[in-house]
Amino acid sequence: IHSNFLSNVFMKLTEGRNQLSEDWINSHILRVDRVEGDIHVLMDRIAAIRIWTYLTNRVGWVESAHYWREKTRQVEDNLSDALNERLKQKFIDKKTIKLSKSLKRPEEIIGSVNHNNHVMVDGYSIGTINGLIFMPDKGDHYKPNKVIRNISNNVLASEFEKKINSIISGEKSSLEINNLGHILWNNQIVAKLSKGAKILEPNILLIADELCHANDKERLKQYIKEWLYKEIKKSLMSLYIVNDLCSSGIMRGVIFQLVDNLGSFNNKDSLSQTSILQSSEKKILSRSRVRMGVYFTYIPDMLRNYQIRIRAILWKVFNSMPQSTRLPPEGRVSFEVEEGVADQYYSACGFWVVNKIAYRIDMVERFSKELRNMIRLKNKNTISEKLSILGISSDQAKGLLRHIGIKSYLKDGKLYIDFNYKKNKLPVHLSTYKTSSNKKVKKDFKSLEGKVFYDLKGLLN
Repeated sequence: IHSNFLSNVFMKLTEGRNQLSEDWINSHILRVDRVEGDIHVLMDRIAAIRIWTYLTNRVGWVESAHYWREKTRQVEDNLSDALNERLKQKFIDKKTIKLSKSLKRPEEIIGSVNHNNHVMVDGYSIGTINGLIFMPDKGDHYKPNKVIRNISNNVLASEFEKKINSIISGEKSSLEINNLGHILWNNQIVAKLSKGAKILEPNILLIADELCHANDKERLKQYIKEWLYKEIKKSLMSLYIVNDLCSSGIMRGVIFQLVDNLGSFNNKDSLSQTSILQSSEKKILSRSRVRMGVYFTYIPDMLRNYQIRIRAILWKVFNSMPQSTRLPPEGRVSFEVEEGVADQYYSACGFWVVNKIAYRIDMVERFSKELRNMIRLKNKNTISEKLSILGISSDQAKGLLRHIGIKSYLKDGKLYIDFNYKKNKLPVHLSTYKTSSNKKVKKDFKSLEGKVFYDLKGLLN
């Protein structure tokens, strides 16, 4: 047959146009462009299509050489994929048969878990262990295959018990929280956080196979819970110190706001209780590293990278927010917020959102202090060099200044404060100083009447 085929090729190449006709090529390729059949049939078709791959790669032998080269390559790829599946199926069938025979002789079954967490039965891999979950190998032999499952149950139950004991008796440093709120042990997920009664006390949901014993799961859950609460307290220690302060009345209200918002809050949203604190109460809070700024009350230690990360995770869990929501970029003092994410999320992380840009609140306070000094002294120099505090451009700064009630303008690419705006009247939050003297403006307590913490202060007095 092969010699006849070669004779036909020779005749085609020496007659007429000295090329193989496309109809003749197509008729032969169609015969092998089929993926049904057993292993031997598929191997024969692969051998046949490779002949056509050789012929179509000869210069001048076919008219549409590029098309036929691509065509033969695709046919060979399809046949190779089909052959690979047949070979895998043959191996799987043999494995199932052997394991089925072993089941009749349980005393001869050898099961183990190797260093790659592959579950081995009689020398065959039947799946892998990921954390505390068994993941069977994919294939038609497991839908699920009761034979293989029965063999693996004893091995898995023993292995899960060993893993749980290793977690509990091992180094606690091997546990960690990822950005999605999962608890990892040796980089494998063993549990996840869920909403608890308090934002600082999330619940623990174990991610464990049904073959794990109930007592072992309960021991592990309690162990992870204790580790997690210690980790949260260690990370947010400054917040716990403030919460433990002996206080009452307005001061207790300020502390409640700090704890409820994980270390910071917007003064505008706090019913202005910070403005009516006694001087002695302010000193106590200050000694506990609480800063009361123009816009925000916050604990500086809670604005470090790791603390911001923990705050973000806890807030997402407590508010049932999608865990895929990105965390604030590490080390950034300003960034564009994620589309569709509530401003409250960034507030809970210690950022203030203005015009879809999040600003870290301690930097906002620092920037506003520079502005107050310039306004007090009527300093008409450019404020462009001050923008590095917030890491923003002049255009972004114009929007921020407008938001806090300051008009500005650009000149020669630099940003300036417009001192002619509203006859030099300063925004309320920047008017700690009068333009004519250094005396502080008297607080307007009348505007606070009817607000909860102000009324509470009156009752206490």
